[in-house]
Amino acid sequence: MGRLVTIWHPLNLPIVHYALPEAAEAVAEVATMPFWTGGKLVRLSSPVWGAVRIYAAMMERGRARIFIHLTGNGDQVHQANGLAGLDLSEATVIPYLRFFGFFARDEGSAFLILRARQVEPFICTAVMLVDGEMRDARFAVHPDGQVETLENRYRGRGPRWSFPLKR
Repeated sequence: MGRLVTIWHPLNLPIVHYALPEAAEAVAEVATMPFWTGGKLVRLSSPVWGAVRIYAAMMERGRARIFIHLTGNGDQVHQANGLAGLDLSEATVIPYLRFFGFFARDEGSAFLILRARQVEPFICTAVMLVDGEMRDARFAVHPDGQVETLENRYRGRGPRWSFPLKR
């Protein structure tokens, strides 16, 4: 049971879609992350929960599965990076920046990367949405997964969006 879904925003990665038993009224979706050598991203949703989604990093160790619930805390992202085998390269830095912005909130606000490009190795420019504001930013993405904001300029008002994570 399952089908391949070709686009999943905000990360724009292919995911495998699994329908859980009907009684559970939930769907589990699993995405292979290009910057992790041994981990996957899991998204759980249910019509009962409305717009709320549960996200977790999943790593397999033999027959055991380790899950780290991603609720917007940067420490959880770094813990997942350590267990999943973070392997950043010039090819994976932008997908990682999108992931980091969505899952590691700064002062309670996630940043949704709308457009990004790499201007030099591990330095990216981006247009992002934060708390209903469009911003131009420049980031340094470090090999350990830390993301440093080098520049962050107001661009104008943007649409409001919610960050529906279940804690």
